[in-house]
Amino acid sequence: MGQKTLTILLMTVSLFAQEKNQPEVSHLSPVVKSFLIPGWGEKTLNNPVRSKVFFLSEAMLWLSVAGTYTAAQSQEREYIAFAADYAGVDISGKTRDFWVDIGNYENRDAYNQEHLRFRENDALYSLDEEWNWSWDDSGNRSRFEGMRIRGDRLAKATSFLVGGIVLNHVISAIDAAYLQNVQNDAEVTILPKVDVESKTTSLAFTIRF
Repeated sequence: MGQKTLTILLMTVSLFAQEKNQPEVSHLSPVVKSFLIPGWGEKTLNNPVRSKVFFLSEAMLWLSVAGTYTAAQSQEREYIAFAADYAGVDISGKTRDFWVDIGNYENRDAYNQEHLRFRENDALYSLDEEWNWSWDDSGNRSRFEGMRIRGDRLAKATSFLVGGIVLNHVISAIDAAYLQNVQNDAEVTILPKVDVESKTTSLAFTIRF
């Protein structure tokens, strides 16, 4: 993840450097440019200050994604190794639900017995070694659960930051559309959309030249 992020940033810097020293030959509109690389459209429209703001925010977001992703992966490896050492877990082929379950129950028998009482037969783990676990003490189980929760929080933070990257692209595109409207008297329409069923909101914008 770190190397990919660095490569993207270097490519972006190279693109900006080339555009500074070479005449404009791209037929892409500033709006499309800013959607692809935040700040690119603003640079094309001769607004270096706004261009720099979007470019730096993009770089910081990518670096933050790399940091939280790396930390989440490290935390995941740590709690999986911990479970193997202190609960005798066979770590291969396990889903996130399994790691959640072993953090809430001392052993497989306790888990299966509780789910049998609620007639949740589909949730039972099979009685083979692959799905067996038994914590040596409750303290280590609690410690594992704390490690797993930290890993989940880091993973969620990564998702939020990725959403921030997408939003940065959209906002930069809207900003480029605004600047282009100021320069060319283009008609820009931005309409909010609300989906009641999914409880989500979005923005739709159109540009007429």
